[in-house]
Amino acid sequence: MMKTKYGILLIMGALPLLAMASNPSLSRDSDPAQAEAETAPAVISSQIMDKPYDEARAIVLDGDWSPVENAKPDDLLYVSREMYDKGFVEVDVCSPVGETPCKFYFKNMDDEYLEVITETEAYVVDSVRVLNAQEYEDAHPKFDESPK
Repeated sequence: MMKTKYGILLIMGALPLLAMASNPSLSRDSDPAQAEAETAPAVISSQIMDKPYDEARAIVLDGDWSPVENAKPDDLLYVSREMYDKGFVEVDVCSPVGETPCKFYFKNMDDEYLEVITETEAYVVDSVRVLNAQEYEDAHPKFDESPK
């Protein structure tokens, strides 16, 4: 009976090793840079989700993201203007009604954009996603402002 217990323990101890060998994303042979790139959005999201925006912003900036300064700060009104004046130059827009959700954007060296959305008047991070350059441009169409 004693040998059976040790045999079961030995098999149970080997299972995680077998799982690593059969799953390339968990094995040591996988490309660490690729694994890091694939998990970076999930990591940053888990680090800042449900945090007050000022705390989340500090984490994002420490993570090699740079603020994308609002292209038209003179057009900002109400809460958006207040956020910009507080030094959150990456504010894109805040709703002037309801729970006043705000959108903020950051950019990294890989031309990826981090969109951070806050909810409630306490400005707690509610949503995070990474956009490629095209997705960011699609979300920010450039309007022709020339007179006709």
